[in-house]
Amino acid sequence: MLNWKKKAAAVTIAAVMMVPGTAYGHSAVINGEGHHTYQVQWLQYLMNCIDIPEMDIPGSGDNIGNSENVSAVAEQMLAQVNRERRSAGLSELTLSRELSNVAEIKAEDMRDHGYFSHTSPTYGSPFEMMKQFGISYRKAGENIAKGQKTVSEVMNGWMKSSGHRENILNKDFTHMGVGYCTDRFGNGYWVQMFISR
Repeated sequence: MLNWKKKAAAVTIAAVMMVPGTAYGHSAVINGEGHHTYQVQWLQYLMNCIDIPEMDIPGSGDNIGNSENVSAVAEQMLAQVNRERRSAGLSELTLSRELSNVAEIKAEDMRDHGYFSHTSPTYGSPFEMMKQFGISYRKAGENIAKGQKTVSEVMNGWMKSSGHRENILNKDFTHMGVGYCTDRFGNGYWVQMFISR
């Protein structure tokens, strides 16, 4: 897990190097035959090579958020996803509480263990993770992002990325789960999990 000095360095790099309106995230999809497709569009920080002077950073502890906050984010995300799907002539997705629980655990796992990847050191791939939590599916997908502050910001970025957009507009998906948490700096960790049953 990154110490606070390196977290501060990462925030500085992101502020300098990120292009406005760009989502740095991953998308992944697996079909029933077990074929994995990973599309990566994110900035790899070289945090371990940077040392910065110690400074007093306000705030203490991670902002985990309560279930009401996560539920409100999930409802906002569902509304925006379904608006995009209606515009594309697709059926709407149903928000799954069970899948949202898994997505929330994945968001917190990324934050707490200092990684940004579809593959969790704790749970493995998103597809392995879903199965560990008893989620069955015919087809599944995952979108992740880090750093965005609002649902609209992360959705705008995902819709500009072909891999993320393909998951959001996949005609086969029927259910979505949403995970969201922030770190002590207010950086969002966002997870969308999709399945078809």
